[in-house]
Amino acid sequence: MKYPNWTFFIIAIIFILAFLLRVIFTTKAPPSINWDEASLGYNAYSILKTGKDEWGRSWPVTFEAFGDYKLPGYVYTLVPFVGIFGLNEFSVRLPSIISGSLAVIFLYLAVFKITSNKKWAVVSALLLAISPWHFFLSRVAVEANLAFGFFLVGFFFLLHGLKKYYLLLPASLFFGFSIFTYNSARIFVPIFLLAFFLLHRKQFKPNKISLAALGILAIFLAFGFFLAVFQDSSARYFWVRILDEGAINFLEQSRNNSVLNPLFTNLIYNRATYFIYNFGLNYLKHLSVQFLAISGGSNYQFSVQNLGLIYLAELPFLIFGFYKLLKQKTGWIFLIWFLAAPVPSALTREAPHALRSIFMLGSIQAITAAGLIGLYSAISGRKFLKNFSIALIGFLIAFNALHYFRIYFNVYPVEYSGAWQYGYRQTVEEVLKNYDEYPKIYFTKKYGEPHIFYLFYSGYDPGKYQKNSELTRYARSNWRWVDRLDKIYFINDWEMRKTLENEKNALVVSTPGNYPERAEKLETVYFLDGSKAFEIVKI
Repeated sequence: MKYPNWTFFIIAIIFILAFLLRVIFTTKAPPSINWDEASLGYNAYSILKTGKDEWGRSWPVTFEAFGDYKLPGYVYTLVPFVGIFGLNEFSVRLPSIISGSLAVIFLYLAVFKITSNKKWAVVSALLLAISPWHFFLSRVAVEANLAFGFFLVGFFFLLHGLKKYYLLLPASLFFGFSIFTYNSARIFVPIFLLAFFLLHRKQFKPNKISLAALGILAIFLAFGFFLAVFQDSSARYFWVRILDEGAINFLEQSRNNSVLNPLFTNLIYNRATYFIYNFGLNYLKHLSVQFLAISGGSNYQFSVQNLGLIYLAELPFLIFGFYKLLKQKTGWIFLIWFLAAPVPSALTREAPHALRSIFMLGSIQAITAAGLIGLYSAISGRKFLKNFSIALIGFLIAFNALHYFRIYFNVYPVEYSGAWQYGYRQTVEEVLKNYDEYPKIYFTKKYGEPHIFYLFYSGYDPGKYQKNSELTRYARSNWRWVDRLDKIYFINDWEMRKTLENEKNALVVSTPGNYPERAEKLETVYFLDGSKAFEIVKI
């Protein structure tokens, strides 16, 4: 397929813009890596050095990590980056940066293949390049963003595979990679592919290649389903499912306290009705103006708080584009994509959720672009109105974008450095500097799993860690806890003072003031807002 030459240069500029937005100051905003990023990085480092994960399992298909069983896609993708650039914050985030940048290209190619409209495809790519939702997640080492990138590549090959059947093989592989990179893909990808097949069933003809592609996809799905039920997702889903222990207790209490007829009581207060009601409510939250254009998600690590996941200036065109595509069968796939993407997130309690609904991206930009192109076509005969409208819309979107980027780079890192577990790099550096002077070192668990940050920032030998006789770790409450590594003791914050009562000549990494009065302060590590994060003392 030949693409117009001018389009190539425009897309190249958009790609460069996307890459620069995602790579610039990537270790400053967000201000530090979180424990999941450190875990991904250290497990990739462990695979690189030993062929085993941190638990000593050779080439695992899931990574036990903290007991949350991370899918393997990001870790294995990360291995060569760690090999080239070393184990550091930049290398850990680089696969997400690259995937996020390439996603712009593959969205352009997919939209152009579907619509044969270069303006529609270019606008879609530009909107994804500057999308606050996609921009944010492309700067962080999250499996979801890489899975979304794999999905777009698979979608590109699928579209071309309608005529060139051999391209269905790489399509199946990339859809499989997506399924084995992030849990939401296990639900979204089959729904999407089923809908795509129904829309294009006349173009699919069974032959050896198409059946082989189907077989590859079936293997990924079957294996993924097996692991989801019996190992990985079941552990993580325990924490986020709609029907958790609290919900079950609520239903029991409601039945006991109900004054209704027993038949109606059982009809209203049961697991099925509770699940259906909450799933439906969760689903609709993902389509709300509040979530998409005003406040975004509630998790500090997946979006800038009180700013939308799309720009407010885009919202009218998203709505208009949805209306336009309802009457245009060519664009139905974008509508199906948009409507299917929230399903995985709606199955969990923490809805709406910006990370679990990441597959809404791409479709939002294509639908919004349809609305913009529709407006352009409607007023194309009125030159002044057309030029004025283009200038105004461009100004509003640019104004929204500049406001967002200003908040993201200047305000967000300062206000939410604590949410990003800022300070671990500085504390580990102090521990390493003073390591040989003390027989024991105590490290607070206040901000979450300090051992993984110690492993990451110290570049701890994975082979030594896997076989360490001075390692105390265990499973409890669907989590994996590490209480000791060599002479470092990781202590719950509320147990710190009692633990230190009779200690002498020990180095302590504590939350502010949580140590005996006799301690001598060595260093203080601050969050970026100026508040104290850690105090390093000796007793």
